[in-house]
Amino acid sequence: MPKNIRVNKGDNKKVTILLGAGATFPWEGPSSEDIRKRIIDTKAFVIKSGNRTVGEYIFSQLETYYGMSQEVNFETFLAVLESIVDYLFSASAKGATSPLFVSSFPAIFNLNDFVEEVKDTNIINEKLLEASGFPDSGIESTMSYEELNTSQRHYIDLQYFTNMYNYYMEIVSKCIADYTYNLDKKKFQVQSDHFRTYISSWIEKGYTLRIYTTNYDRLIPELLKDKYDVFNGFTTGHTDVYEQAYAYNTKVIHEDRMLLNYYNLHGCLNWRSSRALDNLYNFECTPNQVHHGVEFVGMERTNPGQEVVKTNIVTGYNKLQHTSIEPLNLFFNSFANDCYSSELIVSVGFSYSDFYIGRIIANALNKFGAKLLHVTYAKNASEVDDRREWHNINQTLFDSKAYIKRIDDKDDSVQIKCEGNDHLIFIKGFEEFLNQ
Repeated sequence: MPKNIRVNKGDNKKVTILLGAGATFPWEGPSSEDIRKRIIDTKAFVIKSGNRTVGEYIFSQLETYYGMSQEVNFETFLAVLESIVDYLFSASAKGATSPLFVSSFPAIFNLNDFVEEVKDTNIINEKLLEASGFPDSGIESTMSYEELNTSQRHYIDLQYFTNMYNYYMEIVSKCIADYTYNLDKKKFQVQSDHFRTYISSWIEKGYTLRIYTTNYDRLIPELLKDKYDVFNGFTTGHTDVYEQAYAYNTKVIHEDRMLLNYYNLHGCLNWRSSRALDNLYNFECTPNQVHHGVEFVGMERTNPGQEVVKTNIVTGYNKLQHTSIEPLNLFFNSFANDCYSSELIVSVGFSYSDFYIGRIIANALNKFGAKLLHVTYAKNASEVDDRREWHNINQTLFDSKAYIKRIDDKDDSVQIKCEGNDHLIFIKGFEEFLNQ
């Protein structure tokens, strides 16, 4: 641990670690730019004119609107598709529903021009209608899209854009799965050993260690499994049974705040919708199986008038709605309580653009006296000061009243100076942090 961070030596010593996307870089995890490129390059969906992919077109529209291409990422893209699905879901229920159940957007706004531009009726005719039709909705396989009435078109449009959303979600999940579930253990032996040493250093000093992540993988439990049992919200055990599935353990998540845990705050690729008939709206974990995309088309009611596509991983801009669903709501409650009872919070590769997570950490620092150690990568202190990441940290955690100060004779860290407490940013990346 860097010498500039001091923690108390009380009887109930606790450190909470939050791992963001940058925490995977020592193991060559994908960057946001890697995923963006895959989305743009795929030719599975093209716009009406046929000369651009849907990914290229939507990214171009977003960058033109925002004027900041470096801040438009795959989550912005998926947020657009999810908004279209929500819009079409609500439009398809016109005249036979309640404002409690669907959005009012179709009553006020018209997305038809955008939907028409992005939609490819050739794909609809070939892959949706000719393949099977939808007899329950009065749509036969012999019908073409042009023959459908308005309500039938809304229904088909909903199927089409849900399939599109699912397809791009699958791209995201496969990018994650490629690195974490095909990990070259020999290639990354040094990084993995350093990580295990870091975790052990806290535990051997008598600290309770609590680990959370916004990533979708189970990399950390895999790295630690030969030395520690890590509770993931479902189980601490290891199984070779391919079909083995575990329900989440509400009692342990809620009551046991001392065990070594690894909670996926934004879901996990190893989750699937429960097969139990009395548990249809919850998830279960299959440690030996990866689930890509949406298993079945279903909408989950979160806010009045808003439904979200139920997925095992949470991305896009409807995260608060998704995280109100079990077991994510249990994980967030646990995360808040752990932060408030921790002496030190270590955030790694987390951009602080998820402001609802930042606010929990802000309370821990400003109301409960916790220290912050943030691990990121920058060439120097000046670059840190100019980045969006620092502005997110300063605004969310310190109400924009903090500033960065270079530590004398050190080029790997900078101090966060603010009222009451000083905190630390390590700027040479997670791999170098573990090396030290």
